[in-house]
Amino acid sequence: MDKKEKFSLKNRLILFDYFLTLFGVKEFSELRNLLSKEKEYFNDDGYSFYFNTLIGLQNKKIPDDKLKEYDENIKSYVDRINRYRQPKINLKYFQYLAVLFTEIFLDRYFYDRDSFLNDINNFVKELNQTKQENFASLTKTDLTKLAFCMATGSGKTLIMHINYLQFRKYNRKKIDNILLITPNASLSEQHLKELQKSGIGVSIFIETNQSDEIKILEITKLIETKKGKGKSVEASSFEGNNLVFVDEGHKGFSGNAWKKLRDKISEIGFTFEYSATFDEAIGPSKNVELLEEYSKSIIMDYSYRYFYEDGFGKKFTVMNLKEGEYKKRKLIFTLNLLSYYQQLKFYNYNYEKTKPFNFEKPLWIFVGSSVVSDNKNEKTDERTLSDVQTVVYYINEFLQNKDEFINFIEKIIKDEIKFEGKDGYVVYPSDGLGYIKSSSVSLVG
Repeated sequence: MDKKEKFSLKNRLILFDYFLTLFGVKEFSELRNLLSKEKEYFNDDGYSFYFNTLIGLQNKKIPDDKLKEYDENIKSYVDRINRYRQPKINLKYFQYLAVLFTEIFLDRYFYDRDSFLNDINNFVKELNQTKQENFASLTKTDLTKLAFCMATGSGKTLIMHINYLQFRKYNRKKIDNILLITPNASLSEQHLKELQKSGIGVSIFIETNQSDEIKILEITKLIETKKGKGKSVEASSFEGNNLVFVDEGHKGFSGNAWKKLRDKISEIGFTFEYSATFDEAIGPSKNVELLEEYSKSIIMDYSYRYFYEDGFGKKFTVMNLKEGEYKKRKLIFTLNLLSYYQQLKFYNYNYEKTKPFNFEKPLWIFVGSSVVSDNKNEKTDERTLSDVQTVVYYINEFLQNKDEFINFIEKIIKDEIKFEGKDGYVVYPSDGLGYIKSSSVSLVG
């Protein structure tokens, strides 16, 4: 491992690695191999299938009765947020682990804090000895924040809802403010709707909010000193013991102002942060303080590499077009259209069967870099069209030139078409049965 990799956040996740050792494993992949094939719901006895697997681990450090208690609690949280939801949600294995790790953390944080801190720091000492590292020990202040590094689409929002219920269960002190900090107004509205689906009291921040509700506030409205009227609010107005949730937790890493304000409102209380890109935002050893802070607070790492390995990421083929091959765009568009049609057909025909899996209607997305063409001539030249114009041009052609595209489709299904991809790799668009292999194609040469 080179120096750059060594000082990358993903290789310095002290808290996450500590929680893995509680189940007798060193790598996340070991737990994934055990749990990823398990059913995602609770059995007739009221316990999850994940629990039935975990309780059988020989080297785990969590007592059976505690693991049983945690699983019962998790079921109560899931039942709570499912009360008004249709369809109901089930926790995938990585979501269950994120919630389970938090459950263990909060239990020990509130009822056994000194011993808990001592156990973590003993683990740090072992790491330093075995790996010849120099990780710093954790302090009690370090235990006042948990961060979740989870890929976009992996369910961070649902984890946040359950984290809220978990904290309310274990916390015995009066909470002065419960805040959800978001990057912008559109995400605030999205969180408002999702929290309402989970039956959790929530509202967009106004000064008359009740203290027992979650108040949603954009980070851009949080300031140090207010000048004039406006909609901004001073961080000092949230004095006291606060529970703070931060969506897109990496926002503000490029500058210190927003992060200082975030830290100020959670100075006495507790913080949960969520992001898909903590590692990328910090960068290898670019900010030593941030690197150390998040190495001690990330309790769950389900970043994109795990997300992709579990089959949730996008698989794609890039076919770069050379000069003179512009006509191939038409064929590539047709491949994409057939793939999209196939997905829509599956969704429509199997809607009732797939409803428990929460599938959304397939979406066809085009990514381009230009909207307006530089072509000043009245004559249409496909080579000078912008990316957006190219898409519109193709759709129009597809609707107007029926025979030409029927011929394309027949050749695709018969495997009579191939492309030369990267390093001479030959790409066949179908497998001879009409199933299109390529679901995402780069259109820009």
